[in-house]
Amino acid sequence: MSLRTRSRTTVSTVAIVAATTLLLPTTLTATADVSAPPAMHQVSAPKAKQALAVAEAVMSGQSDALSPTLALRDLALHQSALEGADRSAAEELLARPNEMSGSGDGFAAWGTHEAAASRNMEGCSADPSTPICIHWTNVGTHAPKQSDTDDDGVPNWVEVTLAEMEYTWTYETSTLNFREPMTDERGSKDNDGKYFDVYLSNIGSRWYGYCATDDTHNANNYDFKDRSGYCVLDDDYSSQQFPFHTPRENLQVTAAHEFFHAVQFAYDASEDAWFMEGAAAWIEDEVYDDVNDNRQYLAISQFRHPRRPLDSNQGLGVYGTWGFFRYLSDRFGTDVLLRAWQRADGSDGGPDDYSLVALRRAVQSQGADFDNVLGDFGMALAEPELYITEGDRFPKASVDTFTLGRKHDSTKWQRYTLDHLSFAPVVMRPGRRLRDADKVRISVDAPGRVKHPEARVMVVRDNGSFGPLRSVHLNRRGNGAITVDFGNRSVRRMILALGNTSTEFRRCFSHTTRYSCKGGIPLDENQKYWFKAVIR
Repeated sequence: MSLRTRSRTTVSTVAIVAATTLLLPTTLTATADVSAPPAMHQVSAPKAKQALAVAEAVMSGQSDALSPTLALRDLALHQSALEGADRSAAEELLARPNEMSGSGDGFAAWGTHEAAASRNMEGCSADPSTPICIHWTNVGTHAPKQSDTDDDGVPNWVEVTLAEMEYTWTYETSTLNFREPMTDERGSKDNDGKYFDVYLSNIGSRWYGYCATDDTHNANNYDFKDRSGYCVLDDDYSSQQFPFHTPRENLQVTAAHEFFHAVQFAYDASEDAWFMEGAAAWIEDEVYDDVNDNRQYLAISQFRHPRRPLDSNQGLGVYGTWGFFRYLSDRFGTDVLLRAWQRADGSDGGPDDYSLVALRRAVQSQGADFDNVLGDFGMALAEPELYITEGDRFPKASVDTFTLGRKHDSTKWQRYTLDHLSFAPVVMRPGRRLRDADKVRISVDAPGRVKHPEARVMVVRDNGSFGPLRSVHLNRRGNGAITVDFGNRSVRRMILALGNTSTEFRRCFSHTTRYSCKGGIPLDENQKYWFKAVIR
C-alpha cells in the first residue's frame, strides 16, 4: 500500500515489470566483498535526475515500477543534488497536498485552501500517546463527504480516519512494540509541533495511499537514515473505486500499511523495497486480521512462482513477500520482525544491517539457523496450510509432478537451475500396482555446501495427514540421499523441496541488480540442482 495499486483485481505476473533499480545507499554489515556504503549526504546529480524521472513517471500514473512511497523516498534522499527546474519539480512532487500548486503531476494536490477546522487542528488526536493530525479541505474534488453527525465542524470521515489511525498507532507501537514514527518536531517543512500528519485526497483511482518524507535532514550533511514523514490517504474509499471490502475496511488496511512505512522511516528510510513493502503488507493482517486484502499479492509471490528470488526489489512482487514474513512470524512470533527492524536501524547508534543480514540475525536471535529456516520455507511454498496461519487460503506453488509405479519406477535424473533465494518444489505420486511396503530412494546432487543448498522431503498420507518434515543430508559436495515409505495405500503424494538459500552478495550499493543491499550482485546464481527418485 505504498503503491496499494488500483489494479488490485487483476494482479498478475505481467505486473512485475522490469524497471529502474532503486537508488539509495544503505549500510551493510556482513557479506562477501563488502565495501563501505557512501554517506547519505553524498548523492550524485545523475542518480538524482534518475530518481526524479522515476518519481515523475510513478506519480503521473505512467509506471508502477515502484510504489509512490518508494519513488518519493528515493527522490527525497537525492533532492539535494538537483538544481533549477529539476529542483522545483522535485519540491512539487514532494510537497504535501495542501502545499502543492495543483499543476503538473500534483495528483493529490488540493489546489485550494485547507478547511478552517483542519487549520485549527480540530482533526488532531486529543490523546498525547497518539499524536496524529488529519488534514482535509472542504472544497473541490479532494474534499471528503461533508456529513457531520455531531455537528462539530469535522466531517464524519475525518473522525473515522482519525480513529483508525489512533488504533493503528497503538497496535503497531504498543502491542507490537515497533518504534513510533517521527513527527514534525523532528524537522519537517510543516512544523506543527509534536504531530504526525495525515492528508486526505481523492487518490483512489490510482492508489490506496502513500507516505513521503520532507525531513529537512534530507538536505543536510546528515549521515544517518532515520527520517520523519507524512502520509496521504484516500478521502472516502468509495465502492466505485474500491469494489472489494467496505470503505472502512479499505481505510483500515491502508492505515496499517502506510503508517508502518512511517515507522520504517524512523528506523531506516533507505531500506530495500522488498523488505519495506513486504513487511508493510504483512502488518496489515496483524492489525486488521479479518480484512485479508493483502492476499491479492500472493498471486505474484513465491507461493505461486517459487523459482523467482525472494528479494527482488522491482514491481508489484515486493508486496507478495509478506507471505514469507507471515511464515517467519508464525514460526517465531511477531518479535522476529521487530528484531529484524531493530537490526536494520540506521539511526545514530543503530546496527544498520541491510535487509537479509537483519533477518538472518533476527532469526539467529531465536536460536535458529537462517539457511535451515529458508530450506523449510521451500516446503511451506508447496504445503502452506501446514506452516502458515490461514495457509489453506494461500496459493500453492507451481510444481512439476511425477507418477512412480511398477512400470515407471524412476523419474530419471531431473535438473533445476536455481538463483539465490529461490526454490523448486517437486511432487511425486504413487502409481498403480505399488505394494504397501514399497519405498522411494531420492538422490540429490546439489551445488557444494558453500553454495547453501537445502533439500526437504515430506509425505502427505492418504487420509490427508502429513508425515514429518525430513532434511536430506547433503555432504560437502552437495550430494545426499534419503529413503521414504511410498506404498500406494498409505501415501497420497510426496514432496521434495529443493532450495538455493544463499544470501551471499558482492558489490553492494552498486545498483547493478534488482536485489538486496541496493543492487548487490548475488554470488550463487544459476546453480544446478539434480535429483532422481527410484522405487525400491
